[in-house]
Amino acid sequence: MLKLEKTFIFFNLLFLLSAVIGEVLCFHAVPKIFPLLYALAFIGAIILGIKSNFNFPRYGWIILSILVGIKIGLEWIAFIAFGAICLLLFSKKKIQEKDKMLFTLSVLIAIILPLIPAFYGIVPILEPQKRFEPLAISYVLSGYSLALAISIYPSLTLLVLGIIISAISTFRIVALLVLLAYVYSTYPKLNKKALVIGGIGVIVAFLLRGMAEPSYNFIQGALCRPAFTYLVYERIFHITMPWGKLLILPTLIPGYKVASFFGTNVRYTYTIYGQPAFDFGVLGLLEGLILGVAIREARGVKWAHAFLLSILTVFIEIGLDVPKLTTIFLLAFISKAFVMKNER
Repeated sequence: MLKLEKTFIFFNLLFLLSAVIGEVLCFHAVPKIFPLLYALAFIGAIILGIKSNFNFPRYGWIILSILVGIKIGLEWIAFIAFGAICLLLFSKKKIQEKDKMLFTLSVLIAIILPLIPAFYGIVPILEPQKRFEPLAISYVLSGYSLALAISIYPSLTLLVLGIIISAISTFRIVALLVLLAYVYSTYPKLNKKALVIGGIGVIVAFLLRGMAEPSYNFIQGALCRPAFTYLVYERIFHITMPWGKLLILPTLIPGYKVASFFGTNVRYTYTIYGQPAFDFGVLGLLEGLILGVAIREARGVKWAHAFLLSILTVFIEIGLDVPKLTTIFLLAFISKAFVMKNER
């Protein structure tokens, strides 16, 4: 395993530790043994996938991308087919051309997306309740686009832009994404100035969230929030075991469906172990193996590997769904396509 991959595993274990401690301190509950064992087994499956020598067929990633979203409908299948064709055409270009095109497109998208909710007056730092508006998700998508751009060409300017967007939107995930992308893409030649700025940015993101929502503080973000997400995973875990209930994959935005189990109409996060457990039960551990293989195969293209690890790290708390799994599989596909092109 590469050091960056070990870092991702460390973040998984750190989240579990924070969640377990938070469950005791914030909710005065005792962590249940079987959900914890499943989470640890899932992490172990990812490690096995990374260390395995299994050579996944190139187009197998496209097939997986279609299969995970097949319950959503023909529109999703058509979208994946169109995306795969674009990627194939894109892979025929020279490496430098591909990187420049993707970087430019990512930056443009990252700049345009936050303007959409801002145009409609959705500025969460001024009106915190508006962070739950559907259009507010544009801020988060902008963060993903910036993380992709930084993974291709690490930039202190883009890192600062991500922190600003995180502050305006009060979405701490944006600051985390851009910092993780910067770290994963520049390691081992880390820029100390960028790390300091990124670290301060993440702290500011937590503090601004607290100012925008007084009931939310740093301790809640560090312990109680992971513990709450883990409790959501724990409770639904017992409903869907042993073979799963196919709860997440048939829904494009499953956070609302997960929250409905608790009688609310907001979005709930459910951990990276939640989706495989809820959908496939014990067999969901095989998904961990597949994720590990995807991480290993993405090594062929540095920016794809860095971006994949960045998004997977934030998915530890958020959880997986169809768009996220599709992104992971397509990154593995494009890495393999690029490597095969270079070998010719």
